[in-house]
Amino acid sequence: MSLRVDPEHETIDGKAKLVVQAREPLQSVSLDLDRNFKIHSVAVDGTMLPANVWSNPDGRLRISLPQTAAAGTQIEVTVEYGGKPHVAKRAPWDGGFVWARTEDGQPWIGTAVEGEGCDLFWPCIDHPTAEPQTVDLRISVPMPLVAPSNGVLLGVEEADGWRTYHWRTHNPNTYAIALNIAPYKVLEGDYASRYGNSIPMYFWYLPGHEDEAAELFAEFPRMVDFFEQRIGPYPFADEKIGVVETPYKGMEHQTINAYGNHYVKDANGYDDLLQHEFAHEWFGNQLTNADWDDMWLHEGFGSYMQPLYAQYLYGDMASYYAALHRQRFGIINRAPVVSGTPQHEEDVYNEERGPGGDLRQGLIGAAQPARADRRRGVLRRDSPAGLRSSGSGARQLRVALRQHRGLRECRGRRHRSGLSLVL
Repeated sequence: MSLRVDPEHETIDGKAKLVVQAREPLQSVSLDLDRNFKIHSVAVDGTMLPANVWSNPDGRLRISLPQTAAAGTQIEVTVEYGGKPHVAKRAPWDGGFVWARTEDGQPWIGTAVEGEGCDLFWPCIDHPTAEPQTVDLRISVPMPLVAPSNGVLLGVEEADGWRTYHWRTHNPNTYAIALNIAPYKVLEGDYASRYGNSIPMYFWYLPGHEDEAAELFAEFPRMVDFFEQRIGPYPFADEKIGVVETPYKGMEHQTINAYGNHYVKDANGYDDLLQHEFAHEWFGNQLTNADWDDMWLHEGFGSYMQPLYAQYLYGDMASYYAALHRQRFGIINRAPVVSGTPQHEEDVYNEERGPGGDLRQGLIGAAQPARADRRRGVLRRDSPAGLRSSGSGARQLRVALRQHRGLRECRGRRHRSGLSLVL
């Protein structure tokens, strides 16, 4: 995938080449791509197709194949497109592009598309189980801007006032592919894992935040060690541990977690938003929901990691139980959710809770019937509910939950939310 991002005009131009395999005989291929974009061309296996054999009137790009593809056949689909992408109203809760400016007026751009889908800036199969095996991403930005992204940096090229970053990552969630563009500086180091390996570690931050960035970067090893101790090895050790400062609150983009907490620490003296986003490398990126209805599981487990981290740092009484107490009584339903989607967030929960509020969003998610497709107005129920693991996380999670029953009980009392998690 090649993306050229123009901050001045707030547009992108893209060329995406997808290699897919037919599980059964196919006469057509369907991809998701937001209808904000104008499609310039579509090719299959290198052959340009006439415009009358593909269409994208509703954000579902349907391509008739030149000939039926037999089961097991690989098909290479290339789409060239461009335009103004959907702009987020309140990222990350309302997703899309964020076109912001740094304090000195330079471009500061981010994407957050968990709720709305990967098709807001690239043609994809917008479904939790549609993780690509490998993504090669080339991001072109005006010099001297920097574009950190998912996975491993393979190279940087400069020509005609533009700089192109080449990243490669494996098995990402489709919504975890992210663009981050700004005049970033970077802190680099190595994390010595308790499992004997060394993992590269990076934090891209804005100029002027050197002191705060250095202090936060020093927290990375302790946070990751907590997860390795409680859950298991860091899932993407062959790529990196990465964080980038963003113009919105945060998001669990695989190996390049979005961070916009303004370096604020919680009552226990650590940055709980960063710790929460790190949790999603295990719960969300390694261990992924198989249905949109179950997205709340990512947030439930991710939020539970904050009390556990307080316990890891300071013990039971002063931190662990106190943190659980704050979480359970912070969930305030102002109006009952019986079915369907709430009309206003404030009707359901008190949004002043802060990062721990992701758990409340999970509770709301459990009441919603399905993920609504914002373009077609239809509900998707085309995959079995549950969790899919790409590693040893599920087994290790069971062990962790047996050891820590605080999510359901607090000092022997039943958790008031009535929430219980069973694997």
